[in-house]
Amino acid sequence: MRYLLLFLLPTFAYAATFKDIVGEILEFNQLLVVVIFTLAFIVTIWKIVDTWIIHSGDPESIKKGKKTIIIAIIVLVIMSGLWGILELLTSSFFSAVSVNNSSISI
Repeated sequence: MRYLLLFLLPTFAYAATFKDIVGEILEFNQLLVVVIFTLAFIVTIWKIVDTWIIHSGDPESIKKGKKTIIIAIIVLVIMSGLWGILELLTSSFFSAVSVNNSSISI
């Protein structure tokens, strides 16, 4: 956590107001969500390849792989739902905050 704060310190130093700080935090959160989605998707695709291509002859491996893939799909659906809820809350509470040079407003 300490290193994350050191990483964000220059961003906060250039932020002149509270609105700018909130905008920087929201922009960082959006980047973090995209990275987490990408990693989860890559792991799901890898597990599909591992289950049905690499270990296609092992029934036990296929059984474990099916369980893992079902869990991964459920996790991706839950993550997308939470992302939608967070975007809704962000647009509700911080409607005038600029993120990525575009205003988040409905």
